[in-house]
Amino acid sequence: MMRYEIRFVLFRRGLAALLALVVAVTAPGLAPAALAAPKPNPNYTIDRFAEGERLLLPLLMSRYRHTEQTRNDPNIDNFIGYGRNLADAHWRTTENGKTIDWYLTAPSVSPFKANTKVALIDIFQFDESTGLWRLVDAAGKQLLDAKGQPVVWDKSSQASLAVDMSQEPSLAEDLKQGKLHSEPNIRWVLDRKVGPALNRGDLANLVDEVGSEKMFCSGPSDCVNELKRTFFPKLQRGVILTDLPSESMLKRTAYPSGPAKKKVSEEAKQQAREQLANKQYSDAVVEKGVQDWDKQGRPVAAGAQVAMGGKGFGTGSGNAAAAGPAELAGTDPGGIDFTTLQLRYLAESPGGDLRYAYSASPAGPGVASDVNGGRAAMAQMSDAFYVWLNLPTSKFWVNLNPSEPDRIIDAKLATTDVGRILLQADLDMKKMSAKLTNPNTDLGRQFWGEPDPDALEECVVTRQWIVPKPATVYQADGGIYILDAPLEVKAESQLSKGKFGDPSCPAPSDRMEKVFEQLILPKVEDAVNHAPEFAELRRVYLARVAAEWYRERKSGALTSMIDSGDVHRWPAMQSWQPKQVFDAYVKSYRDHEYNVTKNVDRGGYRYTFTYSDGGVDFGDVKFSGVAKSEFQQQYGDVSKAVGQSFEQRAPDAHNRIWLGATAQVKPKPLDYTSGEDQYADDGPPPDRALEPARSYTAIYGWTLAAVLMMFVAALFLVLVLNVRAATRR
Repeated sequence: MMRYEIRFVLFRRGLAALLALVVAVTAPGLAPAALAAPKPNPNYTIDRFAEGERLLLPLLMSRYRHTEQTRNDPNIDNFIGYGRNLADAHWRTTENGKTIDWYLTAPSVSPFKANTKVALIDIFQFDESTGLWRLVDAAGKQLLDAKGQPVVWDKSSQASLAVDMSQEPSLAEDLKQGKLHSEPNIRWVLDRKVGPALNRGDLANLVDEVGSEKMFCSGPSDCVNELKRTFFPKLQRGVILTDLPSESMLKRTAYPSGPAKKKVSEEAKQQAREQLANKQYSDAVVEKGVQDWDKQGRPVAAGAQVAMGGKGFGTGSGNAAAAGPAELAGTDPGGIDFTTLQLRYLAESPGGDLRYAYSASPAGPGVASDVNGGRAAMAQMSDAFYVWLNLPTSKFWVNLNPSEPDRIIDAKLATTDVGRILLQADLDMKKMSAKLTNPNTDLGRQFWGEPDPDALEECVVTRQWIVPKPATVYQADGGIYILDAPLEVKAESQLSKGKFGDPSCPAPSDRMEKVFEQLILPKVEDAVNHAPEFAELRRVYLARVAAEWYRERKSGALTSMIDSGDVHRWPAMQSWQPKQVFDAYVKSYRDHEYNVTKNVDRGGYRYTFTYSDGGVDFGDVKFSGVAKSEFQQQYGDVSKAVGQSFEQRAPDAHNRIWLGATAQVKPKPLDYTSGEDQYADDGPPPDRALEPARSYTAIYGWTLAAVLMMFVAALFLVLVLNVRAATRR
């Protein structure tokens, strides 16, 4: 019995030893296996660049400076090849009350001897008020050349900083291991160069956006989250130009050498070779993007995104650009009055494609079509559609009230052109109302009455705001025709509200209130619905009607956007601040739109009379449906024109021209396995290869299975020997 117990203890020790062996052999594979299927944090946003968006422009400028301009430079330290990745970061500081937008670009650095170890760093500042860029040094001062002259970004390849990373002791190990990718290089430059020059240690915490030409990470890693967790704690958005693998990655797969030959399947080799033949790799995409931008005149001003076609339905989704006459209108206007351009039709196919059509009036004789105006109008409407879709309807208001300076507009709406247009329309409406009451006009004299020393002093205080009237629509075949979308101007006087004691008008006049509502208000409403100065308001409201239709469907490729609250992809195309509009209103209210003095002589006395004057809510949209028979009878030409507009410009019987297009709007899934891997993208290592999306789980799974089989065999052998030994005794 004792001998049996001893044998059991020995057996347990042997088992423990074997388990330790199993852990020792398989442990290197356990961690990669756990990371083999990276899933980005759903709260972390990764977008594709839209053409010409602000964060993309520094990358294009740096590429032009250090790749296109230095192609023939014999010094490789002055050149950033398309095989290397380039990334940029944005942050914002305030100095003496002025906001400064900073952008820093940095390339990846290769560990291989034949490649340069110099990182050419550009630092840009963008001035919102002027729409201009300037190159600066690490201290934020204008970058100067050897002669002390300002460096113009497209006239010189002089970098803000040129850092030889091989001479930095703290980077030696990372350089050796090929870890000097663009994003960690940005962090290092902020911490070691820019921060000390500005006497700040918080720059990495200020970074809110990071853009990269290629995917941030590749294969079994958690670097999507790591980008925020390790480098930029306050990061809100990551943006990439392409998720295709690099040329060198494809070559390592297509033509593996050394031990890698056995690890790459024939299927993977063939796929990689086809991609190489068709130039389906990131290097080619980046190069083409830079050269196309160069051919367009290298636009970088505030309107660059519109000029480059980066505004519209489906932009930034990773799909092909929208196709149809509406998308060609900006290059071939053909006598269209773009000031009348309006979104009047929207539909979604079962596959998730968005079909849309604009109507416009023909340009009059001798009137040139405004190409840029047409592009801007289309951009306004597509942006507005997405803004109305993403923000909750409770945010769709603006308010100009001198007693409520802190309740002007919702903060997120204020970042968009929709917010700007609504607030400006509210101001214009109020100023128009005031001007119509000028006593030097016929209408003003009716409003104020003739000056009479024997009459009581009259005044009135009114509040006016714009709201939608029911929109007349026809819905059929998965689409909506917006036939009419009128707006209403409402007014409410202090008298009708039963409130008295306004310092500017202690005794409101019932007569003046009636004249205002019967004579003044209809003219203001007519202007809101027809005058050129309110054209932008009418455009964004039509987009609101289309968005409401999409909301009510509760299905489609864009339903995930509804009430998301995220409108960062549709920022205002021109710089503006709500406080500026509010201050303009307060000035108008305080200083008056007019100040008229009239004298009346009576009974030997001269009486002097002085006359002076003093939101938009799209939260609720209602539809008034049209029956099919009525639609066919009254708008049959519209249906026909819309159908034709996707192939060619189509006139209807109401002297309007229709332009249609189709866009794929459902975002194309990102390939998280195609970005920078552990090898440099500007040259494959001599004896290694990386198969795209290689499964560490599969590799270590077979290893673990083999070891376990060995363990079972050894266990069986130990049991047999113990049984035989016990039998002999």
